[in-house]
Amino acid sequence: MIEVNGSHRHVFANPYGKIFEIGCFAMAPGCISHGAPTTECTWFAGCSWRFSLCASCF
Repeated sequence: MIEVNGSHRHVFANPYGKIFEIGCFAMAPGCISHGAPTTECTWFAGCSWRFSLCASCF
């Protein structure tokens, strides 16, 4: 776990009211990352993101 903007856990709502709970990690063994990191639609200025899924659930 890592802290971004002072916390590991963040809760956001998108413009449609959908709630997202986000955990910030430097690494997540056991997960499969999908796609290249992007800064598009990031919750955190200057940070990139990508989807990651549990390898056992995928």
